[in-house]
Amino acid sequence: MSARMADSAVASVRLRVAVEETVDLLFQGSAAGADEIDGGADWSNATKE
Repeated sequence: MSARMADSAVASVRLRVAVEETVDLLFQGSAAGADEIDGGADWSNATKE
């Protein structure tokens, strides 16, 4: 394997890891921010009378 191919493979893996980490952070952020979006309202009893 040439050095250029090895560098390319390493760069590809690093990019994949970076994308996966970014996606994970986005989903964690949206899950953590869900209460903030609706003001922290508790909707669990919204349909009960």
